[in-house]
Amino acid sequence: MRGEVAPTQYEYRGVRADGSVFWLENRVRPIIWCGEPAIQATVMDISRRKKAEQALHLSEEHFRSGFEDGPIGVCFVDCDLRFIRVNRAFCDMTGYTNDELLNLTTLDLALDEDFASGSPKPDTTPHNFSDFSVRKKYVQKDKGIVWVRVSAHWIYDDDRQPAYRLTLVENVTDRVQARLAVEASERRFRNLVEGSIQGVLIHRNDRPLFVNETWAQIFGYTADEVHRTDST
Repeated sequence: MRGEVAPTQYEYRGVRADGSVFWLENRVRPIIWCGEPAIQATVMDISRRKKAEQALHLSEEHFRSGFEDGPIGVCFVDCDLRFIRVNRAFCDMTGYTNDELLNLTTLDLALDEDFASGSPKPDTTPHNFSDFSVRKKYVQKDKGIVWVRVSAHWIYDDDRQPAYRLTLVENVTDRVQARLAVEASERRFRNLVEGSIQGVLIHRNDRPLFVNETWAQIFGYTADEVHRTDST
């Protein structure tokens, strides 16, 4: 356009003689040719570079989408365990907003029991650069408790110094509560049958899995003797 300085370097798509489209980089500069002003244009086929850039951009978009919209909580923390980036799943899990978490550390999500033991825990110990995978509890913003599986890996810079920790956090509350419910049910059942005045036998393929003392006394055995037998 008139009144504007023409660019000296730019990219555009060209068409070859066979009709195929390719990317070009054009560089221009003013020169003197045969004593008169002229423009020298240098062109380079940059199709491969453009494809690589597009592939990198697509990969970054996929990562960004997976990070932001994935079902697993993901967070990055620095050497002081301060959150520097978190995804939506982690926010939902803890009850905090993104901005709130960026003003907190992993210590703010820890329970008192995390500090009760004499041995330091990697998730609550600054400048502990060991990778780890643990199951633990987080305190949510509303003081609720959520069971999580935390898997962490430290990322190092070019000087082999710890840069940040990538942490995957899975909400396993439903799984833990289901297991605890089964264990509680089994305890209640065992307490019920062990004190029963009726003999109780549980077996599989004629092999005793459990007998109470009443059953053993009826047949003149101890419970340990019954458990050592191959059949009833």
